[in-house]
Amino acid sequence: MRKLIITAMLAGLCATLAMADEVWSSNFGDIIYERDLDNGMAVLSYPLEDYEDQRGLIYVFGLAGQYEGRGRYDGIWIEPFEMSDPKLCEVAISNPETEDPEYKWGRVELIFANPDYPGTFVAQGADCFEDPIDVVIGYPVTGETAKPEAMSDFTAKDESATEEE
Repeated sequence: MRKLIITAMLAGLCATLAMADEVWSSNFGDIIYERDLDNGMAVLSYPLEDYEDQRGLIYVFGLAGQYEGRGRYDGIWIEPFEMSDPKLCEVAISNPETEDPEYKWGRVELIFANPDYPGTFVAQGADCFEDPIDVVIGYPVTGETAKPEAMSDFTAKDESATEEE
C-alpha cells in the first residue's frame, strides 16, 4: 500500500513538472512557458531576431498555474534594448520581475483555442500603447506534429483576410 501511495505521488509530481515545461511552435520559433511568478503572472519566452543569446519575455496576467479552463489573458512583452534603438517606447514600464525600467515593450492579448493543456493559442501584440494587431498562432509541441484541422482553417482565413488589406 505504501509503495502505491508513493508511486501515485511521484506520478502526480511528474505530470505537474511536465505541464510547467510547455512549448508552442509558431511562425517565428518556439515559445516556451518558462515559469510562474508569485503575482499570478506566467512568463513565456520567444526567440529574437537580433539577439541570438537572449529571448524576449511575455508576462501573462492570471495564467500562472492554469492548465485547465484557459481562456483570454492580457499581458506585456519585453525585449532587451539599447538606448539608441529607434523602436523604443516614449514611456518606460517597470519589469514585473526586476522592477527595472523597460523601454522596448508592448501589449499582448493571448486567447487559448483549446482550454486545457496542451492547448493552441492565438496571440495579438503591438508596440507600446498601440492596439494589438500582429497575430501569432502557437501550436503545442507534443508527440503529434500535425496542426489541428480547425486551426489550419483559421490560419488560412486569417492569412487571406490580411492579403485583402
